[in-house]
Amino acid sequence: MVLICWNSTLLIKLVLDSDTTLHPLGSLISCYRTLLGRFNYVSLNHIYRECNMVADCLAKNSINHDYGVIEFADPPPHALQAYLDDLDSVGRSRKIKIGHDSDAV
Repeated sequence: MVLICWNSTLLIKLVLDSDTTLHPLGSLISCYRTLLGRFNYVSLNHIYRECNMVADCLAKNSINHDYGVIEFADPPPHALQAYLDDLDSVGRSRKIKIGHDSDAV
């Protein structure tokens, strides 16, 4: 069983049931599908960014690394605080928009 948690519902939708033939990331999504097809059971789940801050920090900094697999023996400096917060079970708030802009007076 493989459990994958992404903070993008759009990405989950693309991987699960969209025609990505003309999508700019179509070949990458096709590779995901091929890889996931090798497992008997795969679960793709949405998780809010605030509940997955270490992954968010790593993803945001990934542009600064070469392509390929990167392994860290310890949390890298840009993700250290998020890692320590997770260890201490620090809560995080989530900003949401309530109402419509046209409702403003």
